Amino acid sequence: MKMIPKIALLVGLLLMANSLQAEPIDLSDSNQKSDVRIVIDISGSMKQNDPQNLRRPALELLVRLFPENAKAGVWTFGQWVNNLVKSQPVDDAWRQRALLQATKINSVAMRTNIPAALKAAVNDIDKLDPAYKVHLILLTDGMVDVSADAAESAVARQRIIEQILPALSKAGVTIHTVALSQNADQELMELLAQETGGLSAVAETAEDLTNIFLQAFDAAAPAEQVPLVGNNFSVDSSIDEFTALVFRLTDTPASILISPSGERISADQHSDSVSWFGEKNYDLITVKKPQTGEWAIDAQLEPNSRITIISDLNLQVKALAKSRFVGDQADILAALQEQAETITRPEFLNLVDMLVDITRRDDGEQWQLSLSEYNPIPENGLFAATLEPFAQEGVYDVVVSANGKTFQRQQKQTLAVRELFDIRVSSSSDELPLHKVKLFIRDRSIDVDSIEVIANIETPDGSSQRLAVSKVADRRWQIELQSDEQPGYYRVNFELSGKLETGEIYQRATKTVAIKHLVNGDVPASEPEPVSESKPEPKADIPESQVEPLAEAESEQQGMGWLLYLGIGLANLLIIGLGFVAYKTVSGNKASEALLAEEIDDNEELGDNKVETAAAMAAADNVELNAPVQALELGPAAATEGADTELDLGEEMMDIGGIDLDEVDVD
Repeated sequence: MKMIPKIALLVGLLLMANSLQAEPIDLSDSNQKSDVRIVIDISGSMKQNDPQNLRRPALELLVRLFPENAKAGVWTFGQWVNNLVKSQPVDDAWRQRALLQATKINSVAMRTNIPAALKAAVNDIDKLDPAYKVHLILLTDGMVDVSADAAESAVARQRIIEQILPALSKAGVTIHTVALSQNADQELMELLAQETGGLSAVAETAEDLTNIFLQAFDAAAPAEQVPLVGNNFSVDSSIDEFTALVFRLTDTPASILISPSGERISADQHSDSVSWFGEKNYDLITVKKPQTGEWAIDAQLEPNSRITIISDLNLQVKALAKSRFVGDQADILAALQEQAETITRPEFLNLVDMLVDITRRDDGEQWQLSLSEYNPIPENGLFAATLEPFAQEGVYDVVVSANGKTFQRQQKQTLAVRELFDIRVSSSSDELPLHKVKLFIRDRSIDVDSIEVIANIETPDGSSQRLAVSKVADRRWQIELQSDEQPGYYRVNFELSGKLETGEIYQRATKTVAIKHLVNGDVPASEPEPVSESKPEPKADIPESQVEPLAEAESEQQGMGWLLYLGIGLANLLIIGLGFVAYKTVSGNKASEALLAEEIDDNEELGDNKVETAAAMAAADNVELNAPVQALELGPAAATEGADTELDLGEEMMDIGGIDLDEVDVD
């Protein structure tokens, strides 16, 4: 796990505090209930892409996972659209109907009428309930196909882009797409998700479908969890119910739950307070009024296992847009709530560590950031941070957790980060093959009508040329490479120039792709070295007004020296007195007071008072406590950036005014 250098976070706090105060921030969307509409393709091609009809058990799992405060409905489509289960509040009766209707999922339809399916699933678009957030999960394995006439299908696809998608986006509907196989219209799937803030994923095989479906479900109906560490998890006194979804190796013995008292709970032997459903590769176990303490699971756990809870003490995290581009930032906003009211009591927040853990699935790279480190007690109870930027394409899991000594909560979100441009190559099978290189612009902020594209081409014989590239369809350009009689590699990249939709000048160069060129089966001598994508011009991403304050901050740091330390000491003495008086005046009678008492008892010997340290830093740097912003760069450079600028105080601890300067870590 990589820890972000403290000095980089502090600079981010100093530079960006004022802009955060000026922007209203809230968690209103986190308190909306979920209205999930599942739309499943049953066209004939599913016989090849899902021969075992794994769509059915994947849907059945989601049906069992829906929370009782949600609404849900199920549609299937081919040439026509069928509403298998009406969109209604989820209860036991709804689940029974949905499980029965799931048996009707098949692969018999003639066509793939995606526009009709989207319209049918949200036919109440003009009267959506504002108490609910509508999420549409679309599963398909093909292209838009409404007629034997390809032109009619092309018109139907364009109608989705120009009419249906803008209407759904305006209504606040979020679309999560699951493409089963590479044959699906991935450009359209990505666009539907990107424009509505949803998640787009590809299930390469039907066996991947359950995990991908569950990933989309998590984005549509996020559930609060407690951390599952190894095979163990903790239950605190505020938890009324937990549900353990335990994925295990196929056909291994059913799971066994072990309670804090040592009782072994199984599918065959459990009390009336436990409900148990088992499949060949997972167990779904709900325990009401669970014992407080450490629980364990006796099973060979697989990824995606989790423990979801029902409690009056909740962690709320503002939903992030699930589809993003390389270079995008993400603003984290989180709060602890009790019965839907944000907790602001300093004595409670002082004992909580709010963390953000980021994992890039593609290579397992991890980063961690503490939101509490520099502002442990935000006045409004809202912990905030800016993650910037996503430096590499991939799928990222962002987990926000609140850790106390007697309770833990966490919320997980998954983000798909893609390059701004998609470059694909197709080659003929001729002895002297012809290569087609297609460029697709994903970024909708670009005015594609103004864009001119130039291709830089290096041929197998080492010569170079620049060619204007023709636009062949909406947001797509294509070139054909002249056949070279010498085997080797073509190297191609594109230069784009034009405007953004806002009218700003836009210039960008794509990454370089290498294309293997075989002549009569001859293999090229060696692979070319990969070339990374060119970065945008600094003026486009970093306005001068943002660059200058950083330079000033760096020049002033060298003169602060012992004056800063003396100021911290004096401010600390003042805050100790004020903090003691304020603490005595705070009291409460809500459910979390019991947890607070346990926290304080466990924390009596804690020497580091986060209230004093944070307040002293704020006084010395003239930063308000309710304006936390930390900057986290999501890329390999994040682990080392700022390392050379940290202050070396030597091995002797320096104590000024009661503050441990090793803990403050001020440059």
